Amino acid sequence: MEEERRQQQPRKEGAERRKVPAFKRMYSSASEMSCRELRSTRYITDGSCRSAKPVKELVCSGQCMPAHLMPNSIGRGKWWRSGATDYRCIAAHFRTRRVQLQCPSGTARTYKIRVVTACKCKRFRPHHNQSVAKEVPKAQRNKKRSRPQDRNKNSTPVMGNAY
Repeated sequence: MEEERRQQQPRKEGAERRKVPAFKRMYSSASEMSCRELRSTRYITDGSCRSAKPVKELVCSGQCMPAHLMPNSIGRGKWWRSGATDYRCIAAHFRTRRVQLQCPSGTARTYKIRVVTACKCKRFRPHHNQSVAKEVPKAQRNKKRSRPQDRNKNSTPVMGNAY
């Protein structure tokens, strides 16, 4: 019945039907994105010293996709565009932890480390792929340069084609 109503309503002249991406047509209720959060357990080392206990943290990985397609996903962000390749999974929240490292000589060291606690999907732009070492300096504004001779008011003005 809904389709019959649509067919009966005349479209305005020049009005085009807006194309909806296939993904949005299939999953119209998908308004959030999510990525895979892998739980990792690792020991922290510095030379021959090693942490007494392993540190548990999250590793953000995988492709960003609608949250309802990702089982057991925690971090979620808005679904702004249809292309999943435009987003990447990054660390969203960190927690600082103190880790005690035991050395073979019997000494102990304490380190502060940042542990990932949540992941999120962030829109990827080409400038995100540039390394920090290759930072391009910002272009300077074009300032009106004054000539040194203009600063000296005592100099006699040059008259070109004066009648």
